[in-house]
Amino acid sequence: MSKLAIPRGIIYHTAVQDIFYLLRAAFARLNKKHGIEKFENEFAAYMGAKYCVAFPFARTALYYALRAKNITKGHEIIMPPITIKPMLDVVLACGLKPYSSTSTPIPSVSI
Repeated sequence: MSKLAIPRGIIYHTAVQDIFYLLRAAFARLNKKHGIEKFENEFAAYMGAKYCVAFPFARTALYYALRAKNITKGHEIIMPPITIKPMLDVVLACGLKPYSSTSTPIPSVSI
């Protein structure tokens, strides 16, 4: 099994699963590229923005949104008190300090 480090943790999977995923992603891009671009353009026009970028996962969108804002490491990010671990991992991967909206620090968890 290979390990792939990403902001949400470590994923264990086989080489066959990797190849299947890559082929599926490649064909999806070929078949749906026009639809994704159409959505991005229409949503940008609706929002009155020049550009729009669609992300396949919320954690990916959060990561790039935080990076685009140039928030320096060590700053605090207010998060809902109930959230999923991948979102917390993204905030930590950006070097930020997560705080729950109840004004208490979210404890660090070592796995």
